[in-house]
Amino acid sequence: MNAFCTGGLNMNSGSLTPPPPGGLRNGLGGLNFNGGADRFNSDMRNGAGGGVFGSFGSNNLFSSNSSSSNGVGGKTPRHNSCSSIEKPSPSRSRLLEDFRNNRFPSITLRDLSDHVVEFSQDQHGSRFIQQKLEKAPSTDKQIVFQEILAAAYVLMTDVFGNYVIQKFFDFGSPEQKDALVQKLRTHVQSLALQMYGCRVIQKALESINLEQQKLLIAELEGNVLKCVKDQNGNHVVQKCIESVEPSCLQFIIDSFKGQ
Repeated sequence: MNAFCTGGLNMNSGSLTPPPPGGLRNGLGGLNFNGGADRFNSDMRNGAGGGVFGSFGSNNLFSSNSSSSNGVGGKTPRHNSCSSIEKPSPSRSRLLEDFRNNRFPSITLRDLSDHVVEFSQDQHGSRFIQQKLEKAPSTDKQIVFQEILAAAYVLMTDVFGNYVIQKFFDFGSPEQKDALVQKLRTHVQSLALQMYGCRVIQKALESINLEQQKLLIAELEGNVLKCVKDQNGNHVVQKCIESVEPSCLQFIIDSFKGQ
């Protein structure tokens, strides 16, 4: 990992945006990779790399409103948002059916034993768990965590489950965050290119310490350009620039040289 922490790279970026349809070749216009980190940083600030990382503005697929772990759409509605009785689904457990139809108004995280993954993959169940995790005692969080850790990759790539994983990066213990990092590091490349997985990586990079960040970004070696060309991976590279110690990011600049 020492190979990544060299030089005095100093890059500041704004919010994340997807790359334009023109792709990497058209987007590199104006960037000078031969002038060192300072020149690269200056070019980035002046917008020369806009085609690579998009316009660093507010129209952002993963802005604070859309990538937040505070529930789908950036909000955490009350768990009893299902106002009408739904037709039972053969794929749902009795517990989830009762919850969705407000037949279990006093349900707690402890009641979800053996059903945490199922609830996490359900729109209303995921929101309920997210809401409760914000103020849950550590014992209740651990009950939930034990079950999601076993299905971490599945939940990281799930439309609703990824928000539960993100919530643990916000409200989990240092030990829980480290356990998730160990799960993440073996799948960084595939998750970076996946619609929901890339959000989990971004949240992780914002929430973990430098040593843990190094473990994750090391997995991007040799795949930076592939990520930049991808509408999901692009966000991950930008988040590295935003959140990781600049001296550890020389490998990103090196990836662009000669392009």
